[in-house]
This record gives sequence, structure tokens and C-alpha cells, in this order.
Amino acid sequence: MIAGLLGLIVLLLIGAETGPVQLLIGLICACLPVPLYVMLLLWIDRYESEPLWMLATAFFWGAAVAVFFAFIFNTGIEIFAAVATNNQQIGENVGAVIAAPIVEESAKALILFVLFFWKRDEFDGIIDGIIYAGMVGLGFAMTENIAYYGRAVQGGLGSLTFIFILREGHDAGAGFHARNHNARDLEWVGDVRRWRRIYSCVFFDHGPGVHHHVDDNLLFAATRRPHRAPISLR
Repeated sequence: MIAGLLGLIVLLLIGAETGPVQLLIGLICACLPVPLYVMLLLWIDRYESEPLWMLATAFFWGAAVAVFFAFIFNTGIEIFAAVATNNQQIGENVGAVIAAPIVEESAKALILFVLFFWKRDEFDGIIDGIIYAGMVGLGFAMTENIAYYGRAVQGGLGSLTFIFILREGHDAGAGFHARNHNARDLEWVGDVRRWRRIYSCVFFDHGPGVHHHVDDNLLFAATRRPHRAPISLR
């Protein structure tokens, strides 16, 4: 219920930025490839399937809750930096390069740790961790893409086609990892037999995941091609 409410708020924010028609088109385009990605994850998980309700929880957390908190914190930090420096460009760069990687990867990783400590018996190895992390990242990417595609519609069919190919190629080409840097978290969390790795993964896997995201956004910022969505999702 809460996830649905937060997801509705996010859609309203995107619609306020892009317009209702653009929102609808963006929603359709963002949802089209999702079944294919879900089928791929389920195929990887075919030998010892995870509970569907846990997979759905991970997906909707990424699609609604993580996105909502990313919007709140990314936007707040961006505005604060812009006001503090009296420079909007600096604010946008701080939001993209510093705030977004930390906030987004932490928001996505949180549900992974919650699921692990709550249903530890469901994690039998690294593959299980990757599956849950993939579902979180897929949900987040879907909602984020609604914003990207909705904004691209304003530039016409050519712009939408280009952004669609770019975004889906980016997501699929990285095996969900491009939009789910925190998949590294549960690659280690999935190894439930070595507790000391549960804590070290925060430093040795979540940290590099955040750093990967920083590098990604820094590249776009440096080339003056802001890697951003209309509502400050990066």
C-alpha cells in the first residue's frame, strides 16, 4: 500500500514535468522491455526458484520506494548546493556526481539487507543475491526510464527512439548492472555461510558500486551531457 502510494506520487511528479500524454507514452515504453528482463532473471533462478512475493517486494521497492527517496534527497541536496554556491550548475553536478550515487545505491541496497536478515534461509548462495538485486535494479530502472522517455517525447519520435535504444542498450548490455550497481551487495550477502562477509560487503562491494555510479555520472557531467531525468533521478 505504501509502495503504491509512493509510486503514484512519483508518477504525478513526472507527469507534472512532462505532461500527461508524454507520461503515458513514457510509461508504455518503459514497461515494454520489463517482462523480457524478468523472464531472464527467472530463467537464471530456474533451478531453485525464489518466493515470488519476495521477488515482487524487491521489484516494487526499487520501482516506488527507492525512487521516491532518491527524488527527495537528490533534489534537496541539489537545491542546497545550488543555493550555498549561488550556482545552479554546481548544484546539478553535486546532485548528479555526489548525491545520486550514494542515495540511489543505498536506497536500493537497503531492501536487499532487509530481505536477507528477515528471510536468511532463502539465501543459499551468490545467485540468489544477484536475482534479488536484479529485481530491485530493474524496478528502479523502469521508473527512471518513464522520466527519461517522457522527456524525450517532447523532442519528437526521433529523440524518443534514440533515448530508448540508448537506455535499453545501456541497461541490457550491462546485464542489469548498469542501472543496478548495488547488485554487488548481494553477490556477497548471498554467501550466507560467512557472516563476516555480510559486513565487509558494505565496504568492499557497496563502496565500489557507488564509485561505479560516480564514474558514470561524472563522465556525463564532464562532457556537459547531464545524465539526469526530469525529476532529479540519476
